[in-house]
Amino acid sequence: MMERKQLLNELKTFDIALVPLKTRIYGSVPSKIFEYGSLGFPVLYFGGGEGEDIVRENKLGWIAPVGDYVSLNNEIKVIAELRKEDLKSIKNDVFQKAEKSFNLDNQIAELLSKNVF
Repeated sequence: MMERKQLLNELKTFDIALVPLKTRIYGSVPSKIFEYGSLGFPVLYFGGGEGEDIVRENKLGWIAPVGDYVSLNNEIKVIAELRKEDLKSIKNDVFQKAEKSFNLDNQIAELLSKNVF
């Protein structure tokens, strides 16, 4: 067990997040994509569906087709060969994208401005 603040500090030392989706639930997207994005973590997504589209279209990391372990291993090799400077740039890009496109406060403000509520 650790405090949330300590956990967030520990997470900041990591480079990427693996987001597997074992059982696809139609109409749902793994929230971890957005949570890790807000921390600036590119994801290695292994789950298919809409989550895969979100990662691809927003350039939030890498994708391995669900169940394709050869592709998963190939993506891991690609990531392992990245230089720290390149990974830092990718992390910054993911963080900026998350702040712009997936920020809950911004999304609510936009909905309010459109009188959705």
